Amino acid sequence: MKRVLEVSLFLSICVAISCARVQGSEERSDALTGTWVGDFGPAFYDRNTISLELKWDGQKLTGLVKP
Repeated sequence: MKRVLEVSLFLSICVAISCARVQGSEERSDALTGTWVGDFGPAFYDRNTISLELKWDGQKLTGLVKP
């Protein structure tokens, strides 16, 4: 059961990232740094907003996930 939950969470984050839009300055040097906002859920009426604040320093991707 725990494994199913982990896989579901991972897939939800992947879907949120692929459906998200980037907010912020267009002058940044990379395509990953910024705030990504999206939503996920099992149905159109049961959605959860998620925000990813990412920073790419050239070698490492770091950030925060805010539900």
